[in-house]
Amino acid sequence: MRSARSVLAPTRNVVAQQPGPLEPEVEDLVRRACFAAAAPALMEFGVRPDEIVDHLTSAGRSVANRPDRVLANLDGVAHAVACTRGDG
Repeated sequence: MRSARSVLAPTRNVVAQQPGPLEPEVEDLVRRACFAAAAPALMEFGVRPDEIVDHLTSAGRSVANRPDRVLANLDGVAHAVACTRGDG
């Protein structure tokens, strides 16, 4: 028998987010930033712009909804890429 709590609890439809390609405008901004403000971090961690784009592509919609936050934190993304490779 189900408890009252489980019956009254709101249900959530969880939809798996499939990674897809970045929007072309977002990818262009990311690549530009990789050669500008984020260049020192990419050099420090030995990360290529393609690896950044691949990493962000695997993040799916979370990137598409907040491209400004991604661009502001590319240093952290470069570090995350290095860590996932085992270099960080």
